[in-house]
This record gives sequence, structure tokens and C-alpha cells, in this order.
Amino acid sequence: IILAFSAKREDRRITDFILSTANQAAAPLLPEGRNSESLSLRNDIPALADEGLIELFTKVVDQDTRLNTDIFMRTTGKWYNLMSAKMMDGIVATFTDITAKKVTEEKIRKNYVELISVKDNLKKVNEDLENKVVERTRALATSEERFRLVARATNDALWDWDFVNNNTWWGETFYKLFGYTDQPEGTDRNFWLEKIHPDDRGRVNESLHQVINTNRTQWSQEYRFMRENGTYAHILDRGYILHDELGTPYRMLGSMFDVTELKNAEQQVASSIAQRKFLAESMPLIVWIADEKGGLTFINKQFEVYTGLSYRDGLGDGWQALVHEQDIKPLLSKFHHSLADKKDFSQELRLKHR
Repeated sequence: IILAFSAKREDRRITDFILSTANQAAAPLLPEGRNSESLSLRNDIPALADEGLIELFTKVVDQDTRLNTDIFMRTTGKWYNLMSAKMMDGIVATFTDITAKKVTEEKIRKNYVELISVKDNLKKVNEDLENKVVERTRALATSEERFRLVARATNDALWDWDFVNNNTWWGETFYKLFGYTDQPEGTDRNFWLEKIHPDDRGRVNESLHQVINTNRTQWSQEYRFMRENGTYAHILDRGYILHDELGTPYRMLGSMFDVTELKNAEQQVASSIAQRKFLAESMPLIVWIADEKGGLTFINKQFEVYTGLSYRDGLGDGWQALVHEQDIKPLLSKFHHSLADKKDFSQELRLKHR
């Protein structure tokens, strides 16, 4: 758009500009249906006058300067780059549509503002994360210290299995219980697995991985574990599995409890019972064991041989059917008195036989 104006003066002071020429591209800025020549900038072309161009053009003419500025035309809704220069006692001005450029610049400006905002937000988030990391690190250090103290105080062999690195930490009690050095031949889980009795190894390993792969949190197994001297200890092993926010297992804490003495005691009791039962079955007499109410809890085979009543039918109060009806009441009375007085029991009675 090219426009040329001559200055209109009153007492040498510019009061208006009169349009002297305009190209066809200037039509959107000029009033419709009127000859473009001799139009008053102030009265006939308000689209330009309202943008303060009279004052700008006056400065160009009076000071013989050049004008280069961007203006927004409300009538067209567009941005223009305005360049003007003095020509005789007037000006020539060009208007270049830079709307697309302005829109792009505005987008860039908004994006920049958003980028700065995002940067500030990221900085704050990063600071918050760093603070949380510091807090969690401090809490973890405290927790780890407590774990180490518990490991020293307990009789259980504590262990800590890191799934990510496949490393296992063993508490001090582990070495005391099983006689291994402070640095076993391997800290991965294979060291532990290889020390499990071959008859127990497959069952224990399968149960452990089943618990881990099914997102359960607790595991427990009994097995035999080889000591450093080659003997085996009976172990009750229990573990707790930790999961992250996504539910992925990443760590397992546990304790190995030596139950060898308990197992030996159970075997001794079982052996003692077996020996007593063998002696009872070998005697040519009727041997029985009764509870505090007089019900039989054990009878040997000689009872069945003599009476013809089966072992099952003779237990409890079943044996009373074999006793003479006149003997049963005094028999039970003396039995209960013997229990109350903590004295030996002896009584003659009539008993049915085959």
C-alpha cells in the first residue's frame, strides 16, 4: 500500500494532511465511492487518523526524519509495517502487511512464556524431588542401621536379597550359625541354593520363585542347610518381598532360624514312643493307657487276643462292656481316687474273654 500526502497548514502549523495519490492496494483503507484525491486524513480517512498518524506524519515533515514502525489497523484487523519519509511539504508512506509475521511472533512469545513457566515448574519439581531423595536417603540410612542392629541382636540369620543385582547380604549370625567365613565364596543367591540339601533344593527353589512371580509378599519353607563342616542344620526360613509403585518385586528380606535341636527332640520323642509301644506289644499282658476320665487311649494287641474286642472298639469307654457289671463302679471309683491322691492304681476285676 502506497499513499502520498501534502501538508495542510494554518499559520505555518500543520493541521491536516491531504491525500494526493494512492495505489489500488490502498482501497481497503479509504472510504468507498469517493475520489481518493484531495481526501482529508483527519476528516475522510478515520481508519488512519484514529491510529495517531497525523501526529507521526507531522513529526516526519517538521523534523525531516524517517518513520519505521508497526501499527495495527482495527478496520482491517491486520498488522502493517509503516515506513514514511518527507517529500517536499508532505510525506510518502508505505504500508506492508505483516500480520502473518506478527501472529508467528505472538505464538513464539507465548511459547517462550510457556517454556519459561515450564522451566520454572520443572526447576521446582526437581528441587522437590531432590528434597524427597534427601529425605528418603536419610530415612533409608536410618532404616538400614536399624536393620543391621537387629541383625546383631537376634539369633536368626538375617539376609537381604537384591533382585536387581542378584546380590545377597548375610547378617553376622549367619556366619556364627553355619561356620562360614565373613566373605563366602559368592554373594549371589546361588551360594545359598547350593548349600541346601539336594533332596530339598528343588522344592525350596520352586516355592520361592512361585511366590515372587505371583506378587505375593510372604514366603516360608523348612529345609536342610549345609554347614561349613559338611553337616546339615534343619532350617525354618521366612522371607518378606518388597514391591515398587508398579508392583514389581525388587527386594526380599528374611531370616533363617535353626530348628535342629527341636527336630532332634521331636525325633527322640518319636523314638521313645516307638520303643515303649514295641515293649507294650511284646508283653504277654494287657497293657493300657487311660485319660483322667477313665477312657482308654491305648491298648496293646494282647487286649484284642484275650477279649476278642478290636482295638478301635476297645478305646474310650468301649472296654467297659467287657467288665462284670458289679465290678465297673468300684473300679472307676478307685481309679479316680488314685488319680486325685496321685497313688498307684491296682484293682481286681472280672473281664470277659473269647
